[in-house]
Amino acid sequence: MGPLVLDSMTCPGATSWHASPHGSCDPRRQVESHTRSEWCRRIAVQAVVTRTSGGSTATWVLLEGASDVAAVRAVATTAGVELASHAVSLIDMGGATNIHRHLAAATAYRHDLRVLGLCDLQEAPYIVRALRRVGVPVDSTADLPAAGFSVCDRDLEDELIRALGAGGTQQVLQRLGLAQRFSIFAQQPAWVAKPFEDQVHRFAGSASGRKELLAAALGAALDLGSVPAPLSELLDGLSRPGPTFSESRRPRTAAD
Repeated sequence: MGPLVLDSMTCPGATSWHASPHGSCDPRRQVESHTRSEWCRRIAVQAVVTRTSGGSTATWVLLEGASDVAAVRAVATTAGVELASHAVSLIDMGGATNIHRHLAAATAYRHDLRVLGLCDLQEAPYIVRALRRVGVPVDSTADLPAAGFSVCDRDLEDELIRALGAGGTQQVLQRLGLAQRFSIFAQQPAWVAKPFEDQVHRFAGSASGRKELLAAALGAALDLGSVPAPLSELLDGLSRPGPTFSESRRPRTAAD
């Protein structure tokens, strides 16, 4: 895994960054040549969190991949949540297994930083362990929403497909000019008998860039009444004040 670099698809006013394999030298040598504290400092410095003139608390939203960033950005726009005014950075971690380094970076960052996130159900135990490792008092997947991490049943893409239904998803494919390609794909022997949701899920990942493109379009097609619960929880967390990451890591007392 290489150094963290700014995402080229950053939307105006909000920051999005991700782990990239591209770098000027061997990433293994980079990791070996820096202490843990220096590595965390470099991650935090490269976050470049946008702040408003009012000095609002900065927020990192930890997401598993670029398609999740695209979907959250699209739904936030539909819901009227202005990422820039809330000083929000949508962070593509390059996979849930990289959460350790991002949480470590958060501990070395500003004391007023908030950390939220979205994860898949199968990755939730890993997220729990990572949060516990940095002092956030969570014991199970059920504790994640209270800690600011919403959990998708399968993954965010599946949540969007089920929210729109077959008809709505077909309309999105049509608008993207992908309906015919999807129809041909769905007739392949290996997929013809599969549920529609599984077909779309696999089709999205069958070409470079398609998963991110489709996630953004699916997110943009949602109306406010059909936003999946995990996304709704995340948007609610972005729209209201909440504990900073430092506060979340404080040990609970008997009075809590």
